[in-house]
Amino acid sequence: MNAFAFIVNSILLGFILGYLLFLIISAMSSGKMVKGELKSSQPPTEPSRILLARNGLSREQWRNLEASRDNIPRFLFRGFSARSSGGDPRLNSKDGIVPHYSLDGTQPTSMYHVRRLALGEFVTHHLYGTPVSTPFSSWTQSITVAMNFAGSDHSAHIAILDTTLLAPHVSIYHTPSLKSAGLTGASYKEEYLAYGPINGPAFHYVPCEDFVGTSLMRSPYPIVPKDIEDRVIRAKKTARLFRPSSDKRPDIVIVMTTYLSCLLFGYLANIHNPNLLKSLTVHLEKEMKAVKLPPATSDVVGLVNPKMDTSPGGELEHMVLLLQEIEKKVRSLGGRGK
Repeated sequence: MNAFAFIVNSILLGFILGYLLFLIISAMSSGKMVKGELKSSQPPTEPSRILLARNGLSREQWRNLEASRDNIPRFLFRGFSARSSGGDPRLNSKDGIVPHYSLDGTQPTSMYHVRRLALGEFVTHHLYGTPVSTPFSSWTQSITVAMNFAGSDHSAHIAILDTTLLAPHVSIYHTPSLKSAGLTGASYKEEYLAYGPINGPAFHYVPCEDFVGTSLMRSPYPIVPKDIEDRVIRAKKTARLFRPSSDKRPDIVIVMTTYLSCLLFGYLANIHNPNLLKSLTVHLEKEMKAVKLPPATSDVVGLVNPKMDTSPGGELEHMVLLLQEIEKKVRSLGGRGK
């Protein structure tokens, strides 16, 4: 009888241990846990009427707000220094961006599930700079705006965010869209709010001191080199800084080279100089052969989102046009982007 009991107990123990191992593996797979990341859960695709009502949103407002996310730029920027966000080093670091709301370990779900304050109050307090623990971080499509916020001391950094690689819990909204949804009375065309901690492969940052010696981008108002080739060479040298070592794709180099070249052109009268596209295709030939683009008929964003807001500066409008031309050239080569 004792032997029988021993066998039964061994079987039960093995079953329990196997089940626990299954739960651990399932949690790691579903949460896509990466070293340094916060565990996240998949936000609901459509909040309940009660949840929408609690946030002061109608179903139509919610649908319009979520649809506006289709216009988010491929890449966004954030400028920060040791003095940013009250000087708390946990908020901005090499590992990512953690909003005040998550510093106590609060796990991200979706912005519609925020507690403590109503969603609209959080958005408004954040935009007005009120000292409230908001679940958001601010980002911009304009690198010059980011550099202004970074400042000029030795701790200044520029972060770059690839919005095609976001963790499931992260959602990004243009502040004019939040205003249109009735969540706030404030909005800025150059500002996007990102809900939840930012980390993992979507995030990278560059110390502004690294710009010295690579380009004239240390200042938001650079002295413009007269030679187009010089501009593109300088831009590409700086662009490489924004690609993390773990990312072997050429996307960031292509986009940032184009953007920085346009930024330098932004201070000239003839912003649409056709020689710029020619120079870009010459100096980005290797990257253009290696880039993988989604099908031209796909809704998936390639090098650039043509629906992004370009109002903060003429250089953004020019960047979009040039990147669209580069995408056409990549596809015309019959390569991977076709």
